[in-house]
Amino acid sequence: MRDAQADNLDCLVLVILAGVDLAGVDLGFLPPHYARRWVEVGEMRAIRPDPHPLRSHFYPMSPRQAMLAPDR
Repeated sequence: MRDAQADNLDCLVLVILAGVDLAGVDLGFLPPHYARRWVEVGEMRAIRPDPHPLRSHFYPMSPRQAMLAPDR
């Protein structure tokens, strides 16, 4: 049996809210600021958030052509 997976936060929210995990456990890691609106209306709840810190690194990106273009 394979668990449901998502490759972006919007899809992960849909998976959690739809309850499609075949094991019957609808869990997923979401950044608190992203999950806040669903938590505030009671559609989601945090489960022991402090023992499960998750860090992500974000890097600014742009198309290569933008870096090679002359200053305007």
